[in-house]
Amino acid sequence: MASFNTVWTKNTDGQKKWSTADKVKMSNKTAGFKNAKDTRNAKKSKGKVGSNAKGKTKKGGAGSGVRWGKPGDEMDYKTILDKDDPNYDSQGDDDTAFFVGSGDSGTHGYGRTYERAMSPKRNSYKTERGITSSSSMTLPAFKKQIIKVLEEYFVSFDMEEVERNMFEINCPEYHYEFVKRSITMAMDRSESGCEVASKLLSYLYPKVLPTDQIGKGFERLFEVCDDLLIDVPNAEKILARFIARAVVDEIIPPKFLMDKDVMKLGGPIIKQARVLLSIKHGSARMTKSWGPGDGRSAQELKSEIKMILSEYFVAHDLSETTSCIVSLNASRFYHELVKRAVIFSMTKNEQEQLLVSTLFKHLFEFGAISSDQFIIGFARLFDEIDDISLDTPNAGKIFEGFVFRGMGDGYLPDNFMLLVAASGGDGEQIRRLYQEFEIL
Repeated sequence: MASFNTVWTKNTDGQKKWSTADKVKMSNKTAGFKNAKDTRNAKKSKGKVGSNAKGKTKKGGAGSGVRWGKPGDEMDYKTILDKDDPNYDSQGDDDTAFFVGSGDSGTHGYGRTYERAMSPKRNSYKTERGITSSSSMTLPAFKKQIIKVLEEYFVSFDMEEVERNMFEINCPEYHYEFVKRSITMAMDRSESGCEVASKLLSYLYPKVLPTDQIGKGFERLFEVCDDLLIDVPNAEKILARFIARAVVDEIIPPKFLMDKDVMKLGGPIIKQARVLLSIKHGSARMTKSWGPGDGRSAQELKSEIKMILSEYFVAHDLSETTSCIVSLNASRFYHELVKRAVIFSMTKNEQEQLLVSTLFKHLFEFGAISSDQFIIGFARLFDEIDDISLDTPNAGKIFEGFVFRGMGDGYLPDNFMLLVAASGGDGEQIRRLYQEFEIL
């Protein structure tokens, strides 16, 4: 027998050829690899006839060996750092809550320590649940306060002022009533009124309106929906759009639409909201759910009004200015244009002040701005005339000239000065008295 180091082999011609031990060793390894590969291929080929699967997967699709795991495993993954770690967050230990306030004191004197990451507590506004109020103000008194706040908001669209008023009232346990009242008052207005109501709710979340209060507000609306249908036949449709918009604005969770108690209270309305969100590009559609001309904020409209008035003082083009004002499509915001036009002209000469009165007359006769908007604009000027006089000492005399020209041109009522005298110069009282006289 030949030794390991001296091996004789034969080539294809039958001649002997000297080979080293290394060559024999490598040939043996190659044969071993080939046999192992054939064995693996044979195992993989076993399976159902016509199947393209090369092997049998584990039950549940988790794979074998080092794999990512089956779908959904990532939801159970947790990482809780040691308490001594600088990046440790105590909130990470709690699966049921997330903080939205700044502690017991809150940013403005009261706050919510946490808010459950689930559908809001059901019907917690009912007295039989034993919830007590920490506020000295009763619910009827709170309703009267927020009606005044909302009436002013639907005129001025000033969300910051609403926020300040709500913190001054300081009745967070009644804020669900604010949600309900905002929507019911918006129903009496055009689609632009519904848009500004949606924007207000989104703006006040979560500092003023936490999720549970918004949810309770919608529940209260479900309970009185039958009464709303008497005055607003399409109340269910409007409510569905408000709910869908709230989900898109992320002020209520999508889980709200699946809650069993919510379905019992407002089943048909919730189903309509689901349909609105399930259509193609539903989220994008809901951001403009109340039609065109309502996507701009009050600040944007003020900037456009400023540019329009600046161009008018340069070009003196009534036709072009009227066209630009009509294109704003903000009929409930034209009182801001009236107010700003008068204030701008106070720093100019008398000729340019007459140009503003000419513009007002043209806009009124053209039908671009109603008498109501002129009255609201002039009433707001009455409220601010003392502050304006600090920068323009003769502001009172200039404003008086605008009032008499307005009464003469017809866009202010003949009894406007009587309204001013009866109200003591209070702009809010002027608006209310005018509405009462108009009804009579």
